[in-house]
Amino acid sequence: MLVTLLGTSDAAGIPVHSCDCATCQEALQAPWLHRSQTCILIQSDEASILVDMGSDSHMRNLHTVNLDAVFVTHCHDDHVRGLFALRWTKRLGGLPVYYPRGSEAIELFDDPMQLRLHTLKDFEEVTIKDLTITTLPLAHSVEAYGYLIGDDQTSLAVLLDTGRLPETTFYWLITHRPTLVMIDSTYAPGLSSEHHLGVDEALETIDDLGVRRAVLTHIAHHNWPYRDLVRYVYEQDGARTVVAYDGLTLTI
Repeated sequence: MLVTLLGTSDAAGIPVHSCDCATCQEALQAPWLHRSQTCILIQSDEASILVDMGSDSHMRNLHTVNLDAVFVTHCHDDHVRGLFALRWTKRLGGLPVYYPRGSEAIELFDDPMQLRLHTLKDFEEVTIKDLTITTLPLAHSVEAYGYLIGDDQTSLAVLLDTGRLPETTFYWLITHRPTLVMIDSTYAPGLSSEHHLGVDEALETIDDLGVRRAVLTHIAHHNWPYRDLVRYVYEQDGARTVVAYDGLTLTI
């Protein structure tokens, strides 16, 4: 699978308007460190799917991609805003969109146009061509899912917008051993919240899961500047874990 992180920030993005924090100032000096809202493109030999579509700006990277489906982690605006533009897709038969149940009230779904909506339940499996996608319950302020995506050989676990993993999800991942984990790291080292992990909690979760490769993403502007964060993560976890940036591409 080829995995491209099109958006790696929280809702605010980086840089934030008129913000003088070190992270925003770093991004103003180095435009490649600008972060947009969450969007992950996953491409296998046969399938192309998105996890979340947090901004219209991602369309510029998707016009030539023959998308097969979109999987929404949860229906907060910074994870679905870009779906408004995708409603006009010319994909034959429309574009399937899978999302956690209980989210039907959001404005987007009042008029889905060419989006074909499907609700999901806990630990449900969906097959998209040569990929199997399994829902993983997360701990967030609304119903939210992570996803295990892959085949019999390799798999990617996407764990966005979550506090400490629910026990059922944690032990399911222990059993299924993902090849690569992408995990919420909204807050700086030493900080966290009920609904989002900090860097230290994310690294601890990665270690507890016993995975060999991991990516920290969903990074807020009040987290450390990129260069400081990369140094800290390497000191804590070596080369196993990398800090995401918009445009990062990985092969698994």
